[in-house]
Amino acid sequence: MTNVLIRQIQNQVARGKNLAVVLRFMRFVGMDEQLIKDTLASEHGQTIIDMAGTIVYEAEIQKASKAFLQNNAANLPMPVLMLAGTKSFKTAPAIMASFTQVIPHAESRIIEGQTHSVEPEVISPILQEFFLRA
Repeated sequence: MTNVLIRQIQNQVARGKNLAVVLRFMRFVGMDEQLIKDTLASEHGQTIIDMAGTIVYEAEIQKASKAFLQNNAANLPMPVLMLAGTKSFKTAPAIMASFTQVIPHAESRIIEGQTHSVEPEVISPILQEFFLRA
């Protein structure tokens, strides 16, 4: 994301265009229209819209990620586990691949049937295995 895009998001939020900001960001990260519709119709939909101002922080993270990948990721000495669900954003596997290709001790896994929010009973054994590895 660019500084111009970040300013546009800030301006839209200031004008109360929260839904437009949320829709723009959801499409930017690769959510398809059905996932967007389902997410906004869920019990969390209005909360997401109400929190549109935080998308500026998400945009800043997206912007910083590119610089991190280019300048610092290859220097990480610790293991890194990247996870995404098959029902998450379509762009998640490519994003994970871009990080795991650069970070020396990184691995990624796609978790079948999970969304952006992985169920605790599904993620717990994956995390246990990763953190208990010798």
